[in-house]
Amino acid sequence: MPHRTIHLFRKGLRLHDNPTLLAALECSEVVYPVYILDRKFMTSVMHIGTLRWHFLLQSLEDLQKNLYQLGSCLLVIQGEYESVLRDHIQKWNITQVTLDAEMEPFYKEMEANIRRLGEELGFEVLSLVGHSLYNTKRILDLNSGTPPLTYKRFLHILSLLGDPEVPVRNLTAEDFQKCRPPDLGLAECYRVPLPVDLKIPAESLSPWRGGETEGLQRLEQHLTDQVSLDFTWVMLVALGELRLVSSFYVWFCLDLEKLLSCRVLFQLWLSFPLPGLSSWQPSLLSWFNPNQQLNTTQPLT
Repeated sequence: MPHRTIHLFRKGLRLHDNPTLLAALECSEVVYPVYILDRKFMTSVMHIGTLRWHFLLQSLEDLQKNLYQLGSCLLVIQGEYESVLRDHIQKWNITQVTLDAEMEPFYKEMEANIRRLGEELGFEVLSLVGHSLYNTKRILDLNSGTPPLTYKRFLHILSLLGDPEVPVRNLTAEDFQKCRPPDLGLAECYRVPLPVDLKIPAESLSPWRGGETEGLQRLEQHLTDQVSLDFTWVMLVALGELRLVSSFYVWFCLDLEKLLSCRVLFQLWLSFPLPGLSSWQPSLLSWFNPNQQLNTTQPLT
């Protein structure tokens, strides 16, 4: 029997390479794309300043626009996470909640709470890996339950896992047409808030605009300029060293709001390799992310 599904956007504010949303559309009669703006939770587990608020709101606006073009909409609901879920699961007769698997401890705890709520209210929870080249649980399992502490050990574990999964196909309007969209009135009721609604100073705009569309455009431009993925790999031949120089914008896109898929980046890297680099160098995308690799209690912002 098809599900009535809430798809929770958390940090994966994108439509490309979104395996969880694709799975939700394939097994549901109606899908409610929801972002819960729990300001109390967000400010309690991370440092979030004015620039990041603007980046987040711009990313939500872009996601709303992209969903609208495919015949759906984004519902931004403000309030405490569990209370919002409890109320709307009952109001919309939800039978399934889908969300991307996260690695930060506070997001993992949130997922555990959602699963407990599912047992209480009788809905299923589907969680798939979409933010990393590999399932980090498998990496830990192959390393006796602990993170590999050297890059050499990390590469050994990856060699046991094999190649990363390829990105899933892009979503289309036909995917959303298979499901009944949310009522049009809900989009106005649960619109993306403006900075003034959250008392965020408008004059603190960042030179980096948020959103999947902006991230993909920058990626395309850098590929056109033959600078792969906004990462410049500098080979220090005389010293025999490799140094990674990454832009602040890509850090935002990859780590903070997950606007760009690392699996897409990996596949593009294979298409545009630089001389002298092994095929495993893109694994540094994971290795140099301290939140994912060392599982710290707070993300770096």
